[in-house]
Amino acid sequence: MLPPHVPPTAVRKPRATSLLLAAVVLLVPIDNVQSAILVPGDILVTSGGPGGVGGAIFKVNPTTGDREIVSGATVGSGLMFENIAGIALEASGSIVVADPLMTALFRVDPLTGNRTVLSSSDVGAGPEFGGARCVAIGNTGSIFVTSLYQGKGAVFRVDPLTGNRTLISSDSVGSGRMFEDVLGIALETNGDILVADPRMTSLFRVDPLSGDRTLLSVNGPGSGPEFVGHVRDVAVAADGSIFVTDAAAVSGRVFEVDPLTGNRNLVSGPESGAGRLFEEVMGIAHTATGDLLVADPHTTALFRIDALTGNRTILSSDSNGSGPNFWSARYVEVVPVPEPATAAIWTVLILTFVALYVRRR
Repeated sequence: MLPPHVPPTAVRKPRATSLLLAAVVLLVPIDNVQSAILVPGDILVTSGGPGGVGGAIFKVNPTTGDREIVSGATVGSGLMFENIAGIALEASGSIVVADPLMTALFRVDPLTGNRTVLSSSDVGAGPEFGGARCVAIGNTGSIFVTSLYQGKGAVFRVDPLTGNRTLISSDSVGSGRMFEDVLGIALETNGDILVADPRMTSLFRVDPLSGDRTLLSVNGPGSGPEFVGHVRDVAVAADGSIFVTDAAAVSGRVFEVDPLTGNRNLVSGPESGAGRLFEEVMGIAHTATGDLLVADPHTTALFRIDALTGNRTILSSDSNGSGPNFWSARYVEVVPVPEPATAAIWTVLILTFVALYVRRR
């Protein structure tokens, strides 16, 4: 029975094309649905604002380098960033960014750009950040943050629901050589935490349960070309490969670090790879295609690096791609691409659904 106010002639069977379009939406699992402005492969970049104050989150098209502001002074509501830094993406599609000047962690709605303080001195319980810097998100949704704590480097775990903070590794938690400073953070496939220490020019591995610290690679442990500046960020590829940015006074380099031995291999820099040289390097991310993305704050550019040859191409800058310009590109995150098997299953289901509908007609 139809409601009395709906004439029978007003009810039409949906067209097959309409059903196909509706079904295509199901290609992305429900828990990974994101805003219409973010699709798998898109690149998110944090950029400092004019004069290094404020800042914004940009979305960068991985093909054209075109830029769009996702959240900033002119996009989104809520408390404004004061000095935006590290960035990560939750499974729900929400963006999490660290702000060292505000000593806070923000959650950003990618559709509206609205900003909510997730954890700070006023939000969440537990030891307070001394300057939240970079962020990584575990498989269970836990958020890991590098920050100063009582003047020294530390790693925190943040509850994504309450914003409560727990010290994972610091001068009072865990054993091993202590951090001198902390910046970039990434999680290995087994859950171990990698932390870049720019002052020690080293890469630490941290046990997430005990907080114990091990020097994985430094100009000592591990062989190969030495780090020459300040190790700033770290990224882990799906196969477990580790990549690190190393910023020197007037240049930058990208290293690959062996996860077992700590041995270093120079991937790209003045001595390796063709293309415009970095002037500075900060954030790094690994893409599903095997390329590396590196943010260069000094050239205000996002580089794409061939991980095999070290060749450098500027993907997005004031001369590459359209849209508002970066003020100072800092950290990078890539919207995950679904596993091929998952995409194939959804494709089969969609085609079967459409075929059955057509046959019934």
